[in-house]
This record gives sequence, C-alpha cells and structure tokens, in this order.
Amino acid sequence: MRYQDLESWLGWQETLHPRLIELGLDRIQQVFQRLYPKPPPFTVITIGGTNGKGSSVALLESIFVSAGYQVAAYTSPHLLRYNERIRLNLHEAEDAQICQAFQRIDEARGDISLTYFEFGTLAALDIFYRQTVDIALLEVGLGGRLDAVNIIDADIALICSIGLDHTDWLGDDRESIAREKAGIMRPGKPVICSDADIPTTIFSEADRLDSKLLCLGRDFTYRRQDTSWQWSGRNGEVHNFPLPALPGEHQLQNAAGVMMVLECLAESYPVSCQVVQQSLQGMHIPGRQQIISGKPDWIFDVHTIGKVLRPWRPCSGRGRSVVAPMLLWVC
Repeated sequence: MRYQDLESWLGWQETLHPRLIELGLDRIQQVFQRLYPKPPPFTVITIGGTNGKGSSVALLESIFVSAGYQVAAYTSPHLLRYNERIRLNLHEAEDAQICQAFQRIDEARGDISLTYFEFGTLAALDIFYRQTVDIALLEVGLGGRLDAVNIIDADIALICSIGLDHTDWLGDDRESIAREKAGIMRPGKPVICSDADIPTTIFSEADRLDSKLLCLGRDFTYRRQDTSWQWSGRNGEVHNFPLPALPGEHQLQNAAGVMMVLECLAESYPVSCQVVQQSLQGMHIPGRQQIISGKPDWIFDVHTIGKVLRPWRPCSGRGRSVVAPMLLWVC
C-alpha cells in the first residue's frame, strides 16, 4: 500500500493533479470502468442544485434508513473529518475502508492523474459497490454535467433550488447554470425540480433528453399551516406532516422535493408516513443552525455566516475541516 494512514493519502492527493478543480469526466470515467465495468447493483439518486442539497440528502438518508433499507451517501465538503463524506446507514466510513479504496484506485488509474475530489468520489463508489446497498445518494459537488458523481447514471435526479454559484465554471446567469445542473438528468428517468422558479433551460433539457420532469407547483405542491404542512403529489393525496426540525421556509421546499422522490420510488421502496414524520422531526445537520445549550447558548451556522460575512474558501482536507464552524449568535 502506498500509504498506511488516511492523512498521508489525502496529503498526497492534494499534490497529485496540477489543478484543484478540473471539470470533465474522461479521466475519472476511464479509471471507474477499469474498476467496475458493470452498472451499479443499487438504485442511484443524484442530488444537484445550488441550495438545499445537504438538507435533501440528510432527509432522504434518514427516511430510507429508518424504513429499514441499506443506504449509502456521498456528500461534500466535510466539517471535521474526511470520513463524513462517505456514509453507510448514517455511519461514517472507517479510515481503513477509505485507505483500501484509495489503494485500489491508485492501482487502477495507472498514469491517469486525478483531482482530490475525483479520488474521493471513486473511493465512495468503490466502497458502495463492495457493500450490500439498496440506495446510494450522490450529492453533486459542482455543477452537474461535468461533476465527478455524474459518471454514474441516476435512476432519479433531484434538482433543488438554483441560484448563482461557481459562475467562473458554470456561467453568469441562472439559465446557464441550470443547464449545467440539468446534466444529471437521464433519458426516460424521473427528474424532480423543487425550485419555486424553475429556469426554462430545465424544461428544454428535460425535453431534449425525454426525461420525466416533475416540477414543484405543477406536479407536486406544499402548503404551510400553523404547526404543520401539507404535501400533495400526482395522485392528489394530501398528507399532513410536522414542520421540519431545521428552521426556515426553504426547508419545506426541500422536503417537498424529497416527498416527490419517495412517491417515485414507492413501489420499490415503500415508506410509511410515520417514518417520514419521525425523520422530519429529527432532521439535524451539524453546523447548520446548530444550537449548543449552555450558559450562554451557542448557535452555529457555517452555511449562512459563510455567505454573509466572507466568501467560502477551501482549506486543506487532510483530516481537517474544509468548512470551519463559525459562531453566529450567543444568547
């Protein structure tokens, strides 16, 4: 094995490729095909968009695990430990699992150079292929069409709210960015968009690919009440749910998209309303409006404060934070 510990592997990966980010699928696709030439033996849900990806993944992960399914999740960046990116049934992958996956990738790649993110994506997929997994949740890192997770065909794509992000890479307006996000769509497969104001390029790309587009406001809706919210889908049924534990009206929008995913998978992976209710009430993402009780109480929110106070900047991923928790308020 090239390295025996995770920190050494990650430090080496930071120096392997000349660029931190290089969009494109050719290199990573070649390596992946050498490792796994056959389609994945599990259902793939790919989650893209600008805002709401993390919340949507967390809710889907909690619901499917609570319903008794074997669930894998790949997200980025991490908060405290690299292992947070790769999860199996809500448990972080062990150092040894990740190191062994890195070694297999290193042997398979030959002289192909990979970025830090590409190495991590391949490691996650390698681990998922070697487990008994029913559903894999893959969060897009940047864009969609040329993002590393897009080497896998999504059985269902979920596109959350779309805004101006990574304009140097994706375009300088919502329509251009939405076209890149739409790259996770697949012909004949469902794609759910939970954006309240869907860019026209989402519709045009769905038409071009003959994807089954399901839109918020047209194919599914939600309505907030005092202490609950209602959701209705294609069959017209109305379900009453408790408000998500994570605050903010946007969480209802995220949850509405998740409910549409559940409806699309209801025959293969049925989920009870009780499980959904419990997951909504138990939603928790470390560092996202996280309250630590004490004297005084501390409230942390890396997502909000990073946008309000300073631009996000990645730091070294060698087992350390990529997004550092920052104090939002003391009360």
